Amino acid sequence: MQNFSKNNKISEKFDKLSTNWEDLVTGMKYEYVFDWLVKQYNLIKLDENNIILDECCGVGLPGQTIRLLGYKGKLIGCDISEGMLTKAYSRGVYNHLFVQDMNEELLLYDNSIDMIINVGSMELLNISNVLKNSYRVLKNNGIFLVSFQWDNGTNATEHQNIKGIKEEEAVKLLENEGFKIENIDKCENAFYTPKPNQEKSESELAPVPYIFIKAYKK
Repeated sequence: MQNFSKNNKISEKFDKLSTNWEDLVTGMKYEYVFDWLVKQYNLIKLDENNIILDECCGVGLPGQTIRLLGYKGKLIGCDISEGMLTKAYSRGVYNHLFVQDMNEELLLYDNSIDMIINVGSMELLNISNVLKNSYRVLKNNGIFLVSFQWDNGTNATEHQNIKGIKEEEAVKLLENEGFKIENIDKCENAFYTPKPNQEKSESELAPVPYIFIKAYKK
């Protein structure tokens, strides 16, 4: 078993969530997120000489999806949670996994990565820091597949102190770091979250809207 060391107390929260993360993903109806990832990957030509970084990889579902689509190159994953990384490691799809607080400097060389995946995490992070680090480690013309929680006027996660951003803000943040945007997809119900003040016996859910962006390092 590969050993992982914690570097941030927030990891404890996700360590606990990691034990039943797959059940949470199923319950939240996360299908669109993976559908988008599959759609984008199938439009990209990568081979065994390429390197993909899965940022905030969690228990490894994005990485496993890429492998199932036939990717044969090097796959690296990082996450803040030791528990998440341990489960990702058990899938056997990553060449290397490491602990990383994405709000801090990314522990990879400049211009070393062909494609980065970052889905389902930006609303929990310092977006500018993540974009700056991601741009730095991408090779020229490297691909960035990223999602943002979308502020479309219906904030289903306000009671969780999580807010989305508007489409124009996401575009501006990416362009300010030097990214060139190829396409944008929006989804009104990328996944679902429990509504506030629900009794434990109730299961009413609210849709969470997302923006999905494919961009390049210019």
